[in-house]
Amino acid sequence: MRIEIENWLKQAEADLKSSRNCISSGDYYLSVFSSQQSVEKALKTLSLVKLKEIIKGHSIIYLAQKLNIPKEMLSGIRDLNPEYLTTRYLIWQQEFQQNYTMKKLLKSIIRQQKRF
Repeated sequence: MRIEIENWLKQAEADLKSSRNCISSGDYYLSVFSSQQSVEKALKTLSLVKLKEIIKGHSIIYLAQKLNIPKEMLSGIRDLNPEYLTTRYLIWQQEFQQNYTMKKLLKSIIRQQKRF
């Protein structure tokens, strides 16, 4: 099981790095997607450590609640979850990418990820 935990954690870290790189290149919609993937994989890593199994599902709010994540960390997760869905639909991507407030949201999300 240890190798599985390490693999999940390495992928979570790689997704976080991709998220940061996307911010630098101005690909904000893709940064949000990578951020969500990073958090989801980090939570699944934690579920392997704590519960010895992966919790099924992709909702990071659901995963965090199942793992009893501290409330102060839930606010960042709640901010990220709906924006992740927005980035999955092409029709919204151009508008999303041009939205300056997304840049601020992303910086907040990355700060949350570091704490996690």
